[in-house]
Amino acid sequence: MFSKFSRFIFNTRRYYRIFFLVIGVSLKFFVLQSTTTLLLWVIGFIFVLSGLAFRVHSASYLHGRHIVTEIEAEFFCASGPYSFIRNPLYFGNFIVDLGVVITFNIWWLIPLYFAEFSFLYSIIIPYEEKFLKNTFGKTYEDYKSQIPAVFPSRKKYTCEEKVIPNRRASFKSELPLIFALVLIYALFFFLFVRENPIIHF
Repeated sequence: MFSKFSRFIFNTRRYYRIFFLVIGVSLKFFVLQSTTTLLLWVIGFIFVLSGLAFRVHSASYLHGRHIVTEIEAEFFCASGPYSFIRNPLYFGNFIVDLGVVITFNIWWLIPLYFAEFSFLYSIIIPYEEKFLKNTFGKTYEDYKSQIPAVFPSRKKYTCEEKVIPNRRASFKSELPLIFALVLIYALFFFLFVRENPIIHF
């Protein structure tokens, strides 16, 4: 039963971030009708760009084959950012979404976001790791015992098999997300970086 639930959460993982974004925008615009400062907008955008850059860099070591509905792994990767963190893509998500929350200028959304992030990845990561353990056995168990799941370690994991990054494939796979977030931040600017929202209801 739990396995089916974990698989459902994994397959629908991208929609929870969209849902959180829609709720945040709707709450801010229609209910609170509040604004944000240019400084918070800029800080949030810097977080978003940093998280996106880290995602693109991390995805290059998976050759851009990371946006899937079924878990797969053609090779074991412990190179690049994966030598310091087991799930660098999720760390990138954390930075991106934290930037969005900062931009909202609704401070109680921050602990709510932390709770949502913790809940979501406490289900997704064990589900993925069960597959990786079955696929790579002791190699993955040794890696897991030394490297943290979501936040980087100062200690680097040494692996004999080096993975050569494919940056072109990575950027191509991340392009829709980059495009969407740039549009969202343009929308944020015109709606919220004002003394009052542009559109009144």
